[in-house]
Amino acid sequence: SVRLTLVQDVFGVFMSVYADGSERQWTKPTFRATDITRFDIIDAPTILTTSQTTGSVLVVAENPGVALDYQLQVKGGVDSGYIDAGAMPFTPFFSTTKAMGTGWTDVSLVLSGPSAELSSHTPEEVRQGLGLMLIVSAVGKEWISYQTAALGNSTTVTISLINRGLFNTKPLAHPAGARVWAVSEGYGITDWQYVRSESVSLRMLPRTQTGVLDVDDAVIHSYSIAG
Repeated sequence: SVRLTLVQDVFGVFMSVYADGSERQWTKPTFRATDITRFDIIDAPTILTTSQTTGSVLVVAENPGVALDYQLQVKGGVDSGYIDAGAMPFTPFFSTTKAMGTGWTDVSLVLSGPSAELSSHTPEEVRQGLGLMLIVSAVGKEWISYQTAALGNSTTVTISLINRGLFNTKPLAHPAGARVWAVSEGYGITDWQYVRSESVSLRMLPRTQTGVLDVDDAVIHSYSIAG
């Protein structure tokens, strides 16, 4: 004989629904290289150049998506074609969360952006060029440095012990939302120099794991050397 012991499932449901998976659609990821749309171009501070001279061009650019880096190509006024400056890293991009004053020193500044990209520095490291940031807004461009970075969360960071108006710039009343580039964490630069007022053309070719942006698809940007 067979003896069965049955237990009633009082937590069971009265209806079961099964899906055959047809409602799911897989979208193949794309790694197509696209042009860079957020960037700034400026004369490179001498501390960031290999020869410690003026006249080099510095580029800060935000990753347009899935790029690994970008080829920086530059053509001066006397050049017959573009010169490849090499593969350049992208620059971490932040923005100010409130308006800034015009004081030469700020106790702290809260930034919105990829907070994990920033770290604190010793005074000696700051003197060597670490902790450099470029602020860009409608009122102009300003170089600053910071010493301490305190992460608020994944999208905010507070920097402190700030020195403003570096490299012949001056403290400006930047509004909330001003662009802030963590230049020390990555930038593009030319190893050669240009003369004051020379007009140069630049194009940036992002590289992904499947290819590089075609030169015909890259927007050409012009910049005049301040000197």
